[in-house]
Amino acid sequence: MESDSFKIGVRWRGKADLQPLALPRGRLCVFHGKLASALARALYRESARRYFQLSAGGSFPRAASRPGDCASQHFEIEAPNGVPVVYFSDGSGALAPSGRQSRYGAGSDTLAQLFDLPLLLSELCLNKGAPWCSVCGVAACMRTLEEQLSGYEVAPGLMPALAIPLEGEELKAKLSRQSCMELYGARYLWSEGRLFNAEDDEAQLAGESGVLVATAEVSPASQGSLVLLERANELFKAGVETLLLLQVDRTGLKAKCLGRLSVLPHCPSCGRIFEQVSRETLEKDFWPKACQAWDLGGVKIGEFGAMSVRTLSDLAKSWRVNFGDTPQTVRLSEVCSALTALNFGDYALSHPISTLSPGERFRVHLALLLLSGLSESVLVLDQGASGLGLVEFDECLAALGGLRSAENTVLVVTQERGTVAGAQWECEVAKDGDGLLLECAVATPGQKRKPATWVRPTRREEQAGCMKLCLDTPRVVTVSLPLCGLLVIGGRSGSGKTRLLEELGRASEVLKYFRRVERLLEVSVSKRDCLASLSGIYGEIAELLASTREARMAGHHAASFCLRRSTWRCAVCQGDGLVRFVGGSRGGWDFEGAPYGEIYQECPSCGGERFEPQLLKVRYRELNIADILALTVNQAQKFFWDQARISWPLTLLADFGFGETKLGKSRLQMLHFETAALRMVPGLARQLRAGKAEKKGAPAIFLWDGPLLGLEAAQVLSAVRRIGELTKRGHTVVAADNHPIFLEHCDEFMNLD
Repeated sequence: MESDSFKIGVRWRGKADLQPLALPRGRLCVFHGKLASALARALYRESARRYFQLSAGGSFPRAASRPGDCASQHFEIEAPNGVPVVYFSDGSGALAPSGRQSRYGAGSDTLAQLFDLPLLLSELCLNKGAPWCSVCGVAACMRTLEEQLSGYEVAPGLMPALAIPLEGEELKAKLSRQSCMELYGARYLWSEGRLFNAEDDEAQLAGESGVLVATAEVSPASQGSLVLLERANELFKAGVETLLLLQVDRTGLKAKCLGRLSVLPHCPSCGRIFEQVSRETLEKDFWPKACQAWDLGGVKIGEFGAMSVRTLSDLAKSWRVNFGDTPQTVRLSEVCSALTALNFGDYALSHPISTLSPGERFRVHLALLLLSGLSESVLVLDQGASGLGLVEFDECLAALGGLRSAENTVLVVTQERGTVAGAQWECEVAKDGDGLLLECAVATPGQKRKPATWVRPTRREEQAGCMKLCLDTPRVVTVSLPLCGLLVIGGRSGSGKTRLLEELGRASEVLKYFRRVERLLEVSVSKRDCLASLSGIYGEIAELLASTREARMAGHHAASFCLRRSTWRCAVCQGDGLVRFVGGSRGGWDFEGAPYGEIYQECPSCGGERFEPQLLKVRYRELNIADILALTVNQAQKFFWDQARISWPLTLLADFGFGETKLGKSRLQMLHFETAALRMVPGLARQLRAGKAEKKGAPAIFLWDGPLLGLEAAQVLSAVRRIGELTKRGHTVVAADNHPIFLEHCDEFMNLD
């Protein structure tokens, strides 16, 4: 009997005790606690390792890592029967369970292309649509052979026959009567209404001509049509595109053409076969030019790009009634239903993927998983990093009911108990001294959570006042910007929070009043960045190393330590310290169909030290650049205690939960929301550095999009406290975030819903 749970053993790294963990199948489960996210990522990592060993036929090195693995290194996962395939969704931008690259080219994906809608619509057009003939101006027919044969009537006393048409003067000149009969094994040649047999003189092929390849003694309405149908299917499989249906009078050696038969879209008037578009062409182009004029249910195929998902859903329902439950109509209905359930009903099919917010990307990822046919797997959702509000997150969970019915376990990683409505099983993950504490229990049914509401604070700095702005985003929005305060912009994903921040940063009133505009609207970093460079302290560290006696004697300067352009970088990894892991029978990890992305391992040339040995001879307080990057944030705070430009950002990093993270942690090992939190550090450090002279009358405004993604409750409180210090110094902060703690501390709240 199949087990009703996934049985897994969890060990805290370095400890001998093994904690049992049984994830129930087909349930909505919750991990909460300080180590919940780390345990979920450890489960994901072990699943990736075992999947690679079993599917790719290679040995997965335990030293290899994926984004987010560093937090999971404290755990070891053991499972006697193997870990189930785990999919991790955290709003970090992965838009397919396989992590595949788009077949349409990098950066060119639209919502329709991501779900293969152009291919489905074009295939449906080829099967059931009606392209228009440019010669006759009538719709092409695309009926089955049975339907086409039943549409013709043969006069009594005559018999039906099939002929292969001979079209074109060049073809007729090359094919004589004898060669035609030998080629097709036929006894008769038909030309201009007459039949010629083997005993006749050479036939002059003129006008409408063909070679008889099958005859039936009875009319198509009777059993004799089966003879023609079988023969026609054989010829079409052999590559013949068109057949002629004749009525033959063998006694008078006469024949008359009744019409054309084809399994390809063709004009019923002139018989013109329409240009065929291969599957490869449809996969490369969004809407190929050859398909632009095709008609499907009264809509030209070129018009589908501007259509909304909801409108296409209504059309798909009508097509299922008119065309039947074909594979294309069924798949279209499934895709539209999944997108509509996840609040994409009003999105255009041509909506570019590159403009989606983290919350929208999270919902798209869920739609892909919902359509993937998963079974007996574990889907891990990181609530804090999804970019969604609590109510919207609950709506997404409700849309995943189909996954749970297929024996999939939906595991939600959250920060506090009671934040997931409808949870059926929960587990608190925390440290108990030097060991691990796992407290599992059945969740209380019908558990409800009271949504957070904003209450206007009683203590307001009225002397600072508010700035009234009218912005077009593209709808007209009035913004009350609290000077020397915190404005939080909330709303569902896709409601326009990021667009409002962009317009706010370009407003002329804002540019005139504020001395500096700090933007954190989009995380765009190089893969060679690390924790030190993203937090803004790497340049200061390079200056310290360049000021040493060894560096001056060797002619090194700060640019020699640059991770992006230095000529002293490792020739193999180019300063990354990591190389992409390639192994297995398919030549690499991220092959099509694998549920995991790229895997990286330590560079075999430099051993993860990033630079050439000559540069590593330069030391500051007995440590070279590789040794410094190997320090954790807490260790670096003690090492750089007297360097205010470095110690202050390190203090902020510790507040944001990066205390045990190494300075050299690569961008390749980070998740999207981790880089977003890091980008807050330089701006905060500049304004909050100890002993910095305050400039009165020169305030700055900070525009941050999703600054609290993925942070735990204690780290969120630290970030809010630091933001409060900014506002006390006369600066203004505008943040687009749905975190409930923000609602308790903001001066103004704006809901875009």
